[in-house]
Amino acid sequence: MNSSLGVVKNTFSQIAGRAIVVAVSILSTALLTRSFGPDGFGDYIFLTSFILLFVGLSDLGTTTIGVREAASHPEKEEIFFGNVLTVRLFLSFLLLAVFNLLVILLPQFAGLRLSAFIGSFVFPFLVLRTTGQAVLQTHLRLDLASRLEVFAAGLMLI
Repeated sequence: MNSSLGVVKNTFSQIAGRAIVVAVSILSTALLTRSFGPDGFGDYIFLTSFILLFVGLSDLGTTTIGVREAASHPEKEEIFFGNVLTVRLFLSFLLLAVFNLLVILLPQFAGLRLSAFIGSFVFPFLVLRTTGQAVLQTHLRLDLASRLEVFAAGLMLI
C-alpha cells in the first residue's frame, strides 16, 4: 500500500473510531446516570477508577518494550508479544487478587463488595485488548485497532 494512502486510511479510521467511542461513552453515561441515580453512578465511577488503576499497573512498560523489540526484530515478533502477553496476564491475575483483597479489607467497599468482585474480572480482558492494540499498532493497522476500540466500547455499553 502507498504510504500516503496508508497514513490517510489510518488517520481517518482513528478519527472515526474515536468519534464512535466518544458517542458510545456519552450514551453509556446517560444510561448509567438515569438507571443508577447520583449515588449509584458515583459508586460505578469509584469502582471503575479503582479497577483501571490496577489495570494500568499490570503494564509496567512491557507493552512499549514489546512494540520496540518487535519493530526492531520482526522475525521474533511472536516471541516478544507472547512474552508481553504472558507477563501482563500474570500481573493482571496477581493484581486481581490484590484488588479483591483490598475490597475485602477496606471499609470504602462495604456496600460494593459483590459489584467490585464481579467488576474485577474485566482485568484480563482489558489486558488482552491493550496487548492486541499494541500488535496492531506495530503493523500500522490502526484501522483494525480502531475497530477493536469500537467493539470494546460496544461491549461496555451492553
